[in-house]
Amino acid sequence: MGRRGRRVDRLLKTALAERPRTFLVDEAQWLNGEAFEFRYLWDEPATQLAIIFVGGEGCHTVPRSVPMT
Repeated sequence: MGRRGRRVDRLLKTALAERPRTFLVDEAQWLNGEAFEFRYLWDEPATQLAIIFVGGEGCHTVPRSVPMT
């Protein structure tokens, strides 16, 4: 991650720590492993983030099929 990426990452984490927020992911059945890169924001202890996955058939299996890194 470059300098700009680290700055954006820090700003995003700061904004998510200010107050509770909800991140809604629609059509979640179409996500792949790369699309789950945002999960690290939920793991950050300071953030107050809820992630809701909404989708069609098999939506609930997609997050389980992508290992946490």
